[in-house]
Amino acid sequence: TDQYGVTHTLSEYRGKTVFLNFFATWCGPCKYMAAKIFPQEKMGTYFNKNFVVAKFDAERGEGVSIAEKYNVRAYPTFLILDSTGKEVGRIVGGADPDDFIAKVQEVVDNANKEEK
Repeated sequence: TDQYGVTHTLSEYRGKTVFLNFFATWCGPCKYMAAKIFPQEKMGTYFNKNFVVAKFDAERGEGVSIAEKYNVRAYPTFLILDSTGKEVGRIVGGADPDDFIAKVQEVVDNANKEEK
């Protein structure tokens, strides 16, 4: 469910690269990423240009079943799904914006190489 109360499913995003952010409300690194890293302009520019982004509380609501589906066991966990919904990469833990973008881009680049 998004901030407007509209419920979405992952199947709605078929054909697009998806970035999933799994967090827990008690998780210090999750709070840090949400408050200090993701709001930075460079993060918004990169992620909005390249992904459909979804954020899930892995211990509440629909986040529980989605976290189970992708075997999320630590927080924060970030998944990159290709245009078919297949997981192509996973990052566990936070980082500063430049390092985080580099890690995500490396996953995307490797996935693109495997596609060819």
